[in-house]
Amino acid sequence: MLQFHPINSPNSIFHFLKQNEASAQTWIVSDLKSKNEIQKALIEKQGFFLETSILRASDFWKIALRRLAPHIQVVSKEFIKIVVDNFVEKFGSDLDLKSSESSTLAAYLNELAPILLHPASDTILSEWFSKQDKVKKWQRWHLLSRACMTYIVGEHKIIDSQWIASYLQTVDIAQFDWKADLVVDLGTEMSSVEMGLFRTLSQKIDVKIIWPEPTFANRYSFLLKTYHDNAGYGAVKKDDAPMVATSESSTTDFVRLSTQLAEVKFAVAQARQWFDAGISLVNISIISSQVEKYWPVLKYFLDEEGLIYQKDHVVKLNSLGFVQNFLAYCANLTSDVSWDSLETSLYSKSSNLSFNFENFKALFYQIYDDSDLARDEKIKSLFYKKIDSSKPMGRPEFLALIVQFWMQTIKLHASEQADIQVNLFETIFKDFLSRSSDVQTYFNKWLQFLKSCINSKEIKIELSQPEGLQILPLMSSHLSESQYQIWLGLDEKSLLTPKKNLISTADVFELKTQFDFAMDYPEESFYDFNTRWLLDKKTAHKIYLCSNSSFDAEPLTPSLFFLEKNAKHDVAVPALTRHDEIQTYLQHIELDDANSLAKIDSYKSADISLAGLKKDFTMDANHVPVAAFESLSPSELEEYWKCPFKLLAQKVFRLKDLPQVAVDLDPRQKGSLLHHLFEHLVKLVPASLSVAEVGESMAKFLDEKRIQLKVYPYDDLLWTIQKNKLMQIGTQFMAFESKRFQAANKATEQSFELVYDIDKKDFLPTSENSQHFIKFKGRIDRVDESSDGLIVYDYKSSTADLKNYADWITNGEFQLLLYLIACEVSLYSPKPVIASVYYDYRKFDFGKGFMLPEFHDRFLETLRKKKSLAGADQKIELKKEFSELLDTLMEKLNQFDFSAKPEDPKLCSTCNWSQICRAPHLM
Repeated sequence: MLQFHPINSPNSIFHFLKQNEASAQTWIVSDLKSKNEIQKALIEKQGFFLETSILRASDFWKIALRRLAPHIQVVSKEFIKIVVDNFVEKFGSDLDLKSSESSTLAAYLNELAPILLHPASDTILSEWFSKQDKVKKWQRWHLLSRACMTYIVGEHKIIDSQWIASYLQTVDIAQFDWKADLVVDLGTEMSSVEMGLFRTLSQKIDVKIIWPEPTFANRYSFLLKTYHDNAGYGAVKKDDAPMVATSESSTTDFVRLSTQLAEVKFAVAQARQWFDAGISLVNISIISSQVEKYWPVLKYFLDEEGLIYQKDHVVKLNSLGFVQNFLAYCANLTSDVSWDSLETSLYSKSSNLSFNFENFKALFYQIYDDSDLARDEKIKSLFYKKIDSSKPMGRPEFLALIVQFWMQTIKLHASEQADIQVNLFETIFKDFLSRSSDVQTYFNKWLQFLKSCINSKEIKIELSQPEGLQILPLMSSHLSESQYQIWLGLDEKSLLTPKKNLISTADVFELKTQFDFAMDYPEESFYDFNTRWLLDKKTAHKIYLCSNSSFDAEPLTPSLFFLEKNAKHDVAVPALTRHDEIQTYLQHIELDDANSLAKIDSYKSADISLAGLKKDFTMDANHVPVAAFESLSPSELEEYWKCPFKLLAQKVFRLKDLPQVAVDLDPRQKGSLLHHLFEHLVKLVPASLSVAEVGESMAKFLDEKRIQLKVYPYDDLLWTIQKNKLMQIGTQFMAFESKRFQAANKATEQSFELVYDIDKKDFLPTSENSQHFIKFKGRIDRVDESSDGLIVYDYKSSTADLKNYADWITNGEFQLLLYLIACEVSLYSPKPVIASVYYDYRKFDFGKGFMLPEFHDRFLETLRKKKSLAGADQKIELKKEFSELLDTLMEKLNQFDFSAKPEDPKLCSTCNWSQICRAPHLM
């Protein structure tokens, strides 16, 4: 017998539960939380409950499917997409269906499933389509979806878990032998398909359907349409629950706040006030339609407040380090291999791979496909061509490979947590089997499906506290008996049902109105209805919160429900939470007062380094005692001037950033090759060779350097491209050098060593008579000699950002100045340097830097370079300024001052070490 029990208040549910003998019936509910609440009520009432006493609707239909159609396997939505891909690949050409349309077909298939599995849908829709004035856009997709559904269900014997109730329309549900009577409480989530199944079951057993019928029911005709249309098939028993008088102390507040963060703070502060007033945490609940969105922030503030809660702390399986290593290892075996997957797979705290990371990064940071794995034999032997991606495979074959890859990952990452890894693999393996069936598809698709399984799988790391406050999704809150409730997210966006129909709203309206197909009408929201429905629930105090902006600073509009109930627009300020109190306290305490700082220790119940805390708040200098540097290069001196931490990273921590293998040469590699090439060509200038002879000499030289420097060792094509570019620059260089006025070449790539005596404040050729000194070592690109003196060249691809001598000291450019001093003091004393200039080898211009008139008048064809022109007195003054700057820098260096205080914070955007730096503006 079928009975309908319309109730006008959520309070009637509890009356209905007390009036009915739940132990002799099966309650069908929509969510796990409601199931747990009824189980709790049964335990309080009779001390036990049977497994079949309370079931979620999805579990009930699964039981029916197993009994009536054991040959049908339930799989996940992601696996259905694989089968849809196979369908498109197999029949796409016949159906004029492109592979790019596979995802669209899967979306239509999911939306139309209740119709496609309806026994009479073909006839009904064919007739309906024929009566339309014009062809519907989705008519083609309906036909394709119908063919695909036949392929999925008929050939593969699988269905999505969301289609179970729809599929049961195709079998004789009357054969489902369920002994206990049913009490169905699905609220607005009752579909017309499920209603039809319950009607059939009511022919053998009693089925009582609880039907929400509030005073505002006429506003939601579609959400409740299934109940109204089927009420005539059974007896309608009016709600006999006594009207619950609203207590005088019952309060409902509507509060508007600035942001969703303010909502969280308000909720936590209010929960603390209630708890301090003696209200049990179990009697307090925080409810939201977007509870998972609020949860990360809410959890933090609840933990800081010291309030326990009834919510498990779960993490995604893919967030675990070893699982990430495993997935990355699998990705390395496909054409989707990338720098990220290689690094994750091969480097971790537990990695036992003996491969220098800097060299590894240089080789594989720029990787384009799996053929690039050949850059290193060890990496190639691990991953290259281990899988035939062009050949389909079945599920057993794929799982055999996965076992093998899991073991390989264990070998690469020695770990003491072997038992945990075994349990993890068992979880992954079982979950994969439960979501899939055996079909033939490609390794990449199997792997993508495995990733989707892992991405959606959660594991518990902290269990909920039964005596804590309740954290509830809106759709699971109607059976909660908490008397003090805080509702988060009463904005319009949060209360919209998150569903977009591919079929037009007008068509959905017509199909649902005429034929009662189980389609969601997007104009009516489950969340909005249930928020209004639960407003009438008996509680001591409800507080509804709405914010003006989201966590992402996106503007939010109050929901119609909130506006109807609250005419005020004032924005409230939440009370201070414990987190706010601590922050406010920290801003006012004396950091030198150990007693004040110790108060924080007592709150945190953990040891805090008072010195470390003080250091964090005062940003003290970063003094790192290290062995005294024996020498610095000109570039290292410049780095120390720009930011002391950069020298610490490179010289002490020995961090490296080697040139990377890529389609284009790394600027450092290219610069090195060109320097060697220019050195080679300068020696050829006096020989007056022909263009062909020079070209042949360059080609041979560059090939030798390629081998020596290991440039593109496994890629002849890329090397040929870069070699031609280098030879083009070399040819232009040779032509320019051959026709310009020449000075005799003294040296190329000339190494030097120069001593600065800190006590004497002077540069010396050796350190024999010095006690406190610093050595400068480097290499000069080129030194020429004329009758007037020495000429120093430093090759650059561009001089746009470089300065002339007058700005060297203030801009931290010391290279040319050190080269000048090294030539005069150490290398070629007492010969003077008449020019120390940058040589732009693209524009063939060397007019920027420092030059005396002897060089300017003889070697420059025009008089445009006056900013670089200097006299003997200016040369002396320049050396003096440099000496004073060195005194300051050496004093800091001797004090081990490596503070992260860049000369210009803009430098940090291009710094290789910014991620490990503790500069205040980066934290």
